[in-house]
Amino acid sequence: MIVEVVMAELFHLPVPRYLEICYGSLLIELCKLQPATMPQVLAQAVELLFDRIDTMNVCCFDRFVNWFGYHLSNFQFKWSWDDWLEAAQLDPMHPRAKFIIEVLLKAMRLSYRQRIAEVVPEQFDCFVPLKPEPVYKFSIDTAGKGVLVS
Repeated sequence: MIVEVVMAELFHLPVPRYLEICYGSLLIELCKLQPATMPQVLAQAVELLFDRIDTMNVCCFDRFVNWFGYHLSNFQFKWSWDDWLEAAQLDPMHPRAKFIIEVLLKAMRLSYRQRIAEVVPEQFDCFVPLKPEPVYKFSIDTAGKGVLVS
């Protein structure tokens, strides 16, 4: 019941009553205080939300992505990713596939790409963000003069 109330507050429209990080921190602390029960209850809630993500409001979708990415980053990105393998066969714009893509992007901002690639199954390689490469505003041509690259 606690998880349901916290999630309801997180998804309160048009804006949650408190900062989103408050709800994320609260759920993390609950998981740490009740390690025997709370993580399993929270995992069930996430599965229910994931199953119904097709009908979720866009604002709630974004909050779900932000919270879940933050939550995973606090628990070493451990998740039962294998339960979501069928999403790898979906169109990347399908809500379930899009959710996984967005969560991995969020997770990469809270960690680094190689770590994320190691955590998820190989079937999710299509969801793992591309390796970030530097973009040089100026490059050196053969004459040694700087050339603006656009």
